[in-house]
Amino acid sequence: MRFTAHQWIALGSPAFSWVARTGPFGALTVRDGFINGKPETGLFLFGVVPLNRSHASDALTKGELMRYLAELPWAPDAILHNSQLRWEDLPNGGLRVTANIGSVDASVIFTLDANGHVATVTAHDRPRQEETGLRERPWHGAFSDYRRVGSRWIPHAAEVGWEVNGRRFCVWHGRLECWKIAVSGEIRR
Repeated sequence: MRFTAHQWIALGSPAFSWVARTGPFGALTVRDGFINGKPETGLFLFGVVPLNRSHASDALTKGELMRYLAELPWAPDAILHNSQLRWEDLPNGGLRVTANIGSVDASVIFTLDANGHVATVTAHDRPRQEETGLRERPWHGAFSDYRRVGSRWIPHAAEVGWEVNGRRFCVWHGRLECWKIAVSGEIRR
């Protein structure tokens, strides 16, 4: 399914807002966000009529917090300026980044390429929506096509996927068309 999306990522705290439009005439709007420590997800007709919404839970909070962490390569300033992030060097050369909201802890592990750019991101316990609710599953992602934007190196291609019953599969791959730092520090919905 093809879609166009815009995303805003906060630099000083774990927060993001992702809005995608798809369908005939962009009739369907998908919102996925983590704002003020709360997950905000849903599917809307013409951007206003709710068709489906997720209800806040610790599992959903963990999943959205993990998404924020996993997408730090698109917010390199947050890597430096978000004091809520805890970093750990791993023996295999990877980097674990952890954050928490209330009693919910979330971590992802990055590996770096030969140029020092984030190449992969993994987690063994990312909540995934399944028929019976949210279930923790192994999750993976990859970043590539790094380009210099101003003084920053930004990945312009990425993909993510899950592992279920020992089988890995991709659920999203995309290309970045535009990247900029917003003047306002506020997340847009």
